[in-house]
Amino acid sequence: IKTIVSQPNRRKKSLKMKFIAIALTLALSQASANSISAMRASNNSNAQARNNNNLSGNSRKADAFEEDACNTRFEFQFANDGCDCDVDLDEIKAEIQEQFDASGCSLDPAEFLKHHIRAAEVTDDELTAFLTRLCHGAHHKQIENATPFGEITEEGALFDKEYYDGGTYYNEERETNEYPGTDDEPAFVLQDHPGEDIKDFYDTEAQSWNVEFPSYMTNFDECQYNVAMCCFVQDRQANDNNGNCATPYDENCVDADPADNTDICYADAGRAPGSTRVQNGFAIFAGDDDDGEGAAHCHGLAWADEDTHPSSMYKGNNLFYISMYDHLYTRGYVRNVPGAPMCSCLEQAPVVSRSDCTEITCNTETLRFRYKNNKIRVRVVEDSVDIEFNACQGANGNNNDLYAYYQRLVDEGLVEDQTAEVEQHIVGNDQCPDAIEGFLTERLGELGISIN
Repeated sequence: IKTIVSQPNRRKKSLKMKFIAIALTLALSQASANSISAMRASNNSNAQARNNNNLSGNSRKADAFEEDACNTRFEFQFANDGCDCDVDLDEIKAEIQEQFDASGCSLDPAEFLKHHIRAAEVTDDELTAFLTRLCHGAHHKQIENATPFGEITEEGALFDKEYYDGGTYYNEERETNEYPGTDDEPAFVLQDHPGEDIKDFYDTEAQSWNVEFPSYMTNFDECQYNVAMCCFVQDRQANDNNGNCATPYDENCVDADPADNTDICYADAGRAPGSTRVQNGFAIFAGDDDDGEGAAHCHGLAWADEDTHPSSMYKGNNLFYISMYDHLYTRGYVRNVPGAPMCSCLEQAPVVSRSDCTEITCNTETLRFRYKNNKIRVRVVEDSVDIEFNACQGANGNNNDLYAYYQRLVDEGLVEDQTAEVEQHIVGNDQCPDAIEGFLTERLGELGISIN
C-alpha cells in the first residue's frame, strides 16, 4: 500500500495490470465453463449410447411415466415350461395388465414394454425377443448362484477328488458283520452312510436347483468334447438287482462285480496324471468279460456348448446323479479301472467300446418378473426348477448310449462337431482289438519297438 500511495505512476500501472488479470481470469473461467458443459454433454451422449446398446438381463432405465399410478412397483411369477425361455408374450401382457388394473395405471402393457426398450415402434416378435433376453439373463444369474458341489459330501475338495479317482471309504468299504460290525449291527452299511446324505441331496437340491460342475478338479477341468464318463469295476451292495454282490456280505460280496455293459480297451495313465499319480504308462485289457478285464460298467453325460441349455446348466446335477445317486447309492457300484480315474472328462477316461448315458430333462421352472425403480428384472425363483434324469435319447434311435447322444447334440447344432476325436475314446462294439493295436503301434513306435 505504501508503494502504491507514494508512487502514483506505479499505482496506475499496477491497477492496469490488475484489470488485465481480472479480464483474463473471467475469460478463462468462461472457457472452462464452456469446456465443462461440452464434457457434460459428451458424457450424457455417451451414457445415452450405452443405454441404447444395453442388452443385459435388466431392462434399460426408463423415464418416468406421465401417469403417477404407473410409477409403482410390482412383481408376478410365471412358469417357463421346458426351461427354454420360449416366452408367451400374451401371458406376460395379461399379467402386467392385471398389475396395472390393481394400481389404476391406464398404460397399455405393450406400450409399457416398448418404453423399456426405448422404441416407439416395436413388433410383437421384438417384444418377445426382449423378454427372451431377460429370461436368459435370469439363467446366467442362476448359474452364478449354483449350489456348490462340495455341499453334497461336505467332506472337502480333497475328499471329493479322491472319490472321483476311485478312493475314499465311499469306494473302499463294504458292509460287514465282522469287526467293527456284529451279526445284529453290521458296519459300513451303504444305505445309512453316506446313503442317507446322498438320498437327501437327490430329493432336494439335485431336482430343484442347479448344482455347480466341479471343474476345479483336474478330473473335470476343461472337458474338451463336452463329455464326461464314469467306469466302475466293483459292486459293494447286495439286494438291489444290480451287480452280483449278495448276502452274506462277508462271503458273497468280497470281490463282487457290477453288471457288465462295455469292453475296456486300454487306459493311458499319462492322460490323467492328477489321478493316476504317474506321468506315463498304460494298461492293456485284451479280450472281454472273463477272457479280459472281467465285468465293467461305464455311464456318462454330454452337454451343449451354450451355458444356459439345460444339458449344460445342469451338468453338475447330472454328474452327481450318475456317480453318487444312481450308481453308488442305488446300485453300489464303485472303484476305478486301473490306470484311469473313476469319473472324469472323456479324454482322461479309459478307452471303451461303449457307455450308457443319462440326460437332463428340465420340465419347468418359475420365473419372477419384477418392476421396481423404473427397471425390469427377471429371475428364476430359487428351488422352483423341476428336473428329471432320463436315459439319453440318441441319434438314429440309439437310446441309453453316450456316443449316440453326443451325435444327436452335433446333429442339432448344440455342440462343436468333434466326432472323430470322440470316436478315439468310445470306439464301438468289437473294436477294442483295432484300438489296442493302433495305440500300441504308436506308443511302442516311439520307443523304437515294432508291435510285431
